[in-house]
Amino acid sequence: MTGANFSSWWNATNGTFYFEGLSNTDTGSSAWCFSADDGTLTGNSIYAFCNGAPVTYRIYRSNNLEVDINAGNRSQGVKFKVATEYKANDAAASLNGAAAIADTSVTLPTVDRLNICRSPSGQFLLNGTIAKLQYWPARFTDAQLQLITKG
Repeated sequence: MTGANFSSWWNATNGTFYFEGLSNTDTGSSAWCFSADDGTLTGNSIYAFCNGAPVTYRIYRSNNLEVDINAGNRSQGVKFKVATEYKANDAAASLNGAAAIADTSVTLPTVDRLNICRSPSGQFLLNGTIAKLQYWPARFTDAQLQLITKG
């Protein structure tokens, strides 16, 4: 999703993603949940992916890794819920109702598109199902991230 289809709802200063689904990709492979980016993987991007068993949340700005959060482990073929948020000097992720893990040193990138269940290069497909992908143009609290991923 690019152009006005993306810029009409994107908040460049803060936001929250929620992903619920499952990946049939084995725990030795990568599978993307979502990526807001500039068409590059590590140039400017905000994304969550299953890097094997761990569900990882990353933010890159100008090829610098700003955020690298391991939110916890998932199991192949089992539904999981992950919520992530971004704001300058404030990023966090929560998996399946666990306490949010935060990073407080974050410079945000400029992005112009959304990829769903694939990396910016079109690789690392989810190979599973999406029950829900939601975005709010606001930063949720860590407690709210934990709450929306419970159950």
